[in-house]
Amino acid sequence: MRLLVSIFLYGYLLDALLSLASEWLPVAMLRGVVAWAVFCFGLVLYLLTAFMPRLPKRIILPAFLFLVWAGVCGGFPLAFLIPEHYEIALEGSQLALGIGLLFVQWRAQRTPPQLEAAHFSWGGFAFVTVLSIVLLPLALAAAVVNSTGVYLETASGGYVKLRPAGLLLEERVLTKGDRHVRLVSMIHIGEKSFYDHIRASIPTNETAVVLLEGVTDDKGLLKSHFSYAKIAALLGLDAQEKSDFQREGKIASAPGDSQSGKKQTVEYRRADVDISIFQPLTLEFINALGVILSNPTAATVLSVVEAPDSPFKKPDADAVVMHDIIDRRNDHLLSEIDGALQTSQTVIVPWGALHLPTIEAGLKTRGFTETSRVSRPVIHFWERKTPEPAR
Repeated sequence: MRLLVSIFLYGYLLDALLSLASEWLPVAMLRGVVAWAVFCFGLVLYLLTAFMPRLPKRIILPAFLFLVWAGVCGGFPLAFLIPEHYEIALEGSQLALGIGLLFVQWRAQRTPPQLEAAHFSWGGFAFVTVLSIVLLPLALAAAVVNSTGVYLETASGGYVKLRPAGLLLEERVLTKGDRHVRLVSMIHIGEKSFYDHIRASIPTNETAVVLLEGVTDDKGLLKSHFSYAKIAALLGLDAQEKSDFQREGKIASAPGDSQSGKKQTVEYRRADVDISIFQPLTLEFINALGVILSNPTAATVLSVVEAPDSPFKKPDADAVVMHDIIDRRNDHLLSEIDGALQTSQTVIVPWGALHLPTIEAGLKTRGFTETSRVSRPVIHFWERKTPEPAR
């Protein structure tokens, strides 16, 4: 028994050391093999503790449960609390725990053995069974939340963040000389206070251009009205389309500089493409999504997705649709930004988060550098508070 536990603990420490080393050395493949082997071995020992009382639960349970928390749950919620350092924190904690458990085993080997049940114990079996029943759903829930948050942040280049308090959207300001571009991450559905806060942040002491997102349909290719209003109402939220950031051609007068007497203006300019440039498969996808949005029920979703000619089932649909709704629109938006910067000191780009990493990269190739950023809560999970800058 002691040999099995020792092998597990030394493998556990090796896993921790390789994890730390992978931050600087090319040992990722070896680390993966060792990690899986240690986890599987730990799972076997964990299950055996229900049937073999002599296996030391005080050593096996902490080590294995840590592996579940780190490997299955992703260390939730460390990725949200300390996103830049959570992996090192996990790896360092595993190393410290492994050293501590080795010390516990060493102390146990130096003390006289105590009389223990040599065979199966109903008490031990019940303890491990109840522990598993309680922890399994918690681990799965934490894994889902953690993986969702990590995916959102990775896919959006950090413009979308899932945190314990709510869903945050980030704004980044890029500057070149006296020109500023504000990349404001947006979402189609959110709290009214989110849209109001962005509207209030638009400068009043300079002329600015707001480049609006939203495709046009000059040729009438849409078969139904495309709106998120019904889903927003179901969730008790507001739709972006009701805000100033969807009102094409609006010119808003700002107070201006009281000392100079100059009256400043903010121009809301459409900066998106017409839907007619999209490929036929993308048009099918948008029309199918429009049907779902017009009647957001489970029956509607199933009927659209499972239809024989559903665009969701067609090969290469993902690549075609993403090329049209992301890449082609991004190219157009960058040209609109270039044009707006010729006449305006500040250009504000309130667009969907998936567009902004590419737009940011394009601006940086033009010589812009990031000068500031701020995160705003778009949906609160708990008490609503005034947005605070996040540096």
